Amino acid sequence: LLLDLDKNNMLGEGWDSIEEQSVTLAASLADKGLRARKSVGLISSGKELTWLAPKKGEGQRWEIMQALALARPGELELSTVLERTHSEPSLGKHHSLLIITASTKFNWLKTLLPLTNRNIIPTIFLLDPSTFGGEASAENMSATLEGRGMICHIIPRGLIELPKASALGQVHWT
Repeated sequence: LLLDLDKNNMLGEGWDSIEEQSVTLAASLADKGLRARKSVGLISSGKELTWLAPKKGEGQRWEIMQALALARPGELELSTVLERTHSEPSLGKHHSLLIITASTKFNWLKTLLPLTNRNIIPTIFLLDPSTFGGEASAENMSATLEGRGMICHIIPRGLIELPKASALGQVHWT
């Protein structure tokens, strides 16, 4: 998982923000992968760069959830983080790279293409800035990504719901 927390793309406030919904989506995807007994890693580009190599198990779940709880927006752009992944040995042939971003800048595409040439399979979860009060729409970026054979899911504001607490105080995600 690659979580893009470039502060220039963070719109909204509180739960109803790109930051919170991106982190929640990353936690959900990590949990789903680990429950399926897959190796899951995390790259988070926020105030500090977090890099957890893919592993399986409960220990990895704890590491990822802790890293996500501490993640904060920062200066690193998605293109810079993708450049750093080019030499990463833990990303090999036929690995999936799930990218969670709200960036509608096209500059990061040129840094993504060398990874696809290494048979790394990207799937982009693109939070739509226009639905969080921003001016840019995710439609053009999505069309460009899909035109290059990549899977892109547009995530509008409101698609990820706030967890609900049960009578016993347990949190249930909907």
